[in-house]
This record gives sequence, C-alpha cells and structure tokens, in this order.
Amino acid sequence: MNVNFSSTSLFTIYSELDHDEQDARRAWLQDVGRVVKTSGPLLLAISGSALLPLPCAFGQAGIPGASVLLVLTAAANDYTTILMVRAASRLGVSSYEEAVLGSAGRAGLVVARVSLVVLLFGTLCGNLSAISETAERALVLAGWTRLAARHDVLLAGATVVVMPLSLLQLGEMGGISLFGLAMMVALLGYLAHACLHSHAALRPYMLSPQPAALPTAASTFGYALYVQPCVPPLLRSLPPGEQGRKTLERAAHLTFGVSALFYLLVGCSGLLLFDTKTPQNALQGFAHASAASPRTASGLHCPRASRLGFSGESGALLSGCFSLYLALCFAPIAAPLRETLVRLAKGSTAASIHTSKLAPASPLSSRELYRESLSGSPPLVLNMHTAPAELPPLSNALVTAFIVGAAHAVARLLPNALVTAFIVGAAHAVARLLPNASASIFAFTGATGVAMVAYVLPAWTHMAGPRRNPRRAPATGSNLRASRLEGRTSDSGGPAARRRRRRPQILLALVVWLGLFVSGLTLSEVVRQWMGAKPPQCVVVAAAADG
Repeated sequence: MNVNFSSTSLFTIYSELDHDEQDARRAWLQDVGRVVKTSGPLLLAISGSALLPLPCAFGQAGIPGASVLLVLTAAANDYTTILMVRAASRLGVSSYEEAVLGSAGRAGLVVARVSLVVLLFGTLCGNLSAISETAERALVLAGWTRLAARHDVLLAGATVVVMPLSLLQLGEMGGISLFGLAMMVALLGYLAHACLHSHAALRPYMLSPQPAALPTAASTFGYALYVQPCVPPLLRSLPPGEQGRKTLERAAHLTFGVSALFYLLVGCSGLLLFDTKTPQNALQGFAHASAASPRTASGLHCPRASRLGFSGESGALLSGCFSLYLALCFAPIAAPLRETLVRLAKGSTAASIHTSKLAPASPLSSRELYRESLSGSPPLVLNMHTAPAELPPLSNALVTAFIVGAAHAVARLLPNALVTAFIVGAAHAVARLLPNASASIFAFTGATGVAMVAYVLPAWTHMAGPRRNPRRAPATGSNLRASRLEGRTSDSGGPAARRRRRRPQILLALVVWLGLFVSGLTLSEVVRQWMGAKPPQCVVVAAAADG
C-alpha cells in the first residue's frame, strides 16, 4: 500500500511538474510570437526605400567603416527608441507626440510636430518618388514604353495600392508586414545570388573610405534606421503595463538587430555587384538595361546587369516587385503622419477625444501636471475605462485631447480617408516636381528630421520627464521641497555611485552630439549640392584605377 501510494504521489508530482513546464513553454512561445508579430510592422517601416542608397553608402565609407557606422547608428537608435517606449509606458500614452508633451511640455510638442511633419512627409515623398521610378523602369523593361510615359496612370496605380493600406493602424499591419518581409528576404537572396554568380571580387578601394563623403554615408544610415515615431502606437495592441512595455522593447531590439544585419548584407552585395559603377539608387543599376546596351539611367555601363538577368522580363519583374514592396512600406509611415495632422486640426478641442487613455505602467503625471500639483490641485489620474463625458475641464490638464484620449485619432473613417488622400496627393505632387530625386530627398530628410526625431527629442523627453517616485504621495509645496532636499542629500553616495549615475547621461549626451554633428555636416553638403556642386561619387574611380 505504501509503495502504491508513493508511486502515485511521484506520478502526481511529475504530472504537475510536466504541466508547469508545458505552461511555461506555452507562455514563452506566446511571448516570442507576440514579439515577432510586433516587430513585423517595425521592420516594414524601417526598411523600404532606405535600401536603395545602401550600396552607395558602403562605397563612400568603405566596407569596414560603413559596418562600424551602421552598428553604431543601430545601437544609438535602439537606445533612444527604448527611451521613448519607457516614457510612453510611464505616462500611459501611445504616441510619439504624447510622450514628448507629457515630459517636455508645449515647447517640446511644437518641436516634435514640426520635426515629425518634415521627416515623415519627406520620407513619404522619397518613397513615392522611388515607387514611380521603379514602376516606370519595370514598364520600360517589359516593353510598355507608352504606358511608362503616362505619369497619370502611374499615379493612379500607386494611389490604388497605397490608399487602402495607409488607412490601417500599425497594429493591424501584421499580414502585409509578413508579405513585405518575404519580399525583402527574396530581394536579399537575389542580390546575394547575383553577387556570387558574377564572380565579384573584393577590391582594395572598397575598403578605404572617402573622408568628404562620410557625413553623407552616416546620414544615409541614420535615415535607414529611424523608426521612433512608429513604436509607441504599437502599445495599443499589446497587454497593458509592464508586460506590453517589455514586449515592445524586445521587438525594438529584434528590429534593429535584423535590420542592421540585412542592411550590411544588402550594402556589401550591392557594392560588390556594381563595383565602380555603383549608382546612388541601387535600382538604377538594373534599369533600362538590354542585352545590346546594358546601361543604367545614369549612363554607367553595367555589363553584369545584363549577364545576370537584370534586363528584359526578369528586370521588369524585379523592378515591379520592388515597387510593390515600397508601396507596402508606405503605410507604416503614413499612419503616424496622419495622426499628427489630425491632432493639428482637432487636437485642441474636446471633440477630438476618440479613444480612452492606456493604462500606464507606472502612474506618473506629465511635467505640467507635476508643476500644477505645487499649487495643491489634484493630479489627473485616468484609466482605460475613462469615458469622454467624465473628463475634467480643460483647465485641469495640458491639452486634454492629448493626455486623455486622442491616442489613435483614427476613429472616423471619412476624416482619415481625406487626410490620407491629402498626404498621398501632396507627396505625389512633390515627387512630380522633383523627378528622380529620391536620393536628394532622403539626404535632406535624413539631415534634418532624423536628428530631432531620433536623437534630440528622445533625449529631451528622457531628461525632462517626471522623476517622482509613483509610490510616494502626490507632491505639494512642502513635501516637494523636502523631497528635493532629500534628493540632494541622497546624492552623497560616494564618487563611484555618482559616476554610475552619470554614465547614462554621458552616453545620452554623446548620442545627441554625434547625431547633431553628422546631421549638420550632411545638411551643409546637401545645400552645397543644390547650389550646383557635384555629389560625392559612390566609388572613387581614381582610386579604383590605381588599385
């Protein structure tokens, strides 16, 4: 009887342990699946048209220098993205603007809005320019030259593809992100296959950088790796609190790691494939090539393009697939820009409140509400179930539409369709006015908006955000002075403790300084090119001849 009881007990214990292991394994798989699903729209938003100038950037900086710049830029963007995620999670908001407003106040909001409009709209303009360029090349290579000359037809076709996708929210783009990632992997495989079968060799001039072109290459990498405005809105589709924050942070790490590796492979394979004929736009190396006259749009003789099947029907198929891929990458950038424009139109009135506020990971108030608490007014604490009718008056908060519930700003289909149509129409107008200027548009937006959105504003949000411990009582005049005095006295933890506390600030200052320095140099180079100076070559022909 004792033996039977012991065996039954052991069997019960083993069953319980096995059940616990299965539950833990199931929970781990769910977390991994949630991270992968969340990183899909981010990978789609971070790539796209940024792939086109990568071979040229690797030629300008050299493969070793470009690899170092790429890794440093990815690490810096990952760091500032995590800062924005934590700020949004602490404040219980789900947009880039809300996180800046809750930490830096009205001044930060104005800077954020201007920077977001410049960066996102510039990105969409460059993306549409690249879509039209690749679609035109696809039609020319397929032999439909008359249709390729009809820009209105190309415009209508791009609008039909882009408009429905742009009406989606970032959390609803899981399906198209999988399709876009599959096309991205196929493009990488095609380039790698072409590079291996073209007998491309590593030349000495591919390893040496061009000092004058380093800022342009760094700006290209910065533009290719910014994704900060698209990250906070994904909190809406994740579990509330710390679980959603950790999931989004892991998704950001996965996004930047995969993107850096993918960019490294695309840049190196493109440079090896085109060699000294590397164009500023990678698809120019595949464009308008025929067996009789394999020349790119820039007039560079590229015989490998014809030998590897980049002409005729195969070249048309490649250009057409990449044009569709760029159209898919348009939607994740259009969504945050649409929300920004909707807030600009309706964000100052209570009628713009469409959705409820997210549950914060830690109940921290905004900086303005923190200042208002000095006068004794109670802090504004709202949860996910706060209805618009229960909202406090405007005087109790800083722009109630932001703090309370304009996180989505996408509740009504007709206003969103009109705003999206305006965005697409304006971007197409710029693309028509500046044909074949996608590289210049990318350089300008990378030198202006990226510096503010990817480096300065996240640092400002982190430094200006509330530091009050949420477990303490709400701060009033007396206990605030006591807490400040306590904070001063608690800083005397010795030199080692003070150095540990200063390390994040020093790292943040280095990231911001490096971003501003590179962006300033690149902006001056872009202005110099607009004044008539020749752009830096992707590969120095003189160095190639000497090699």
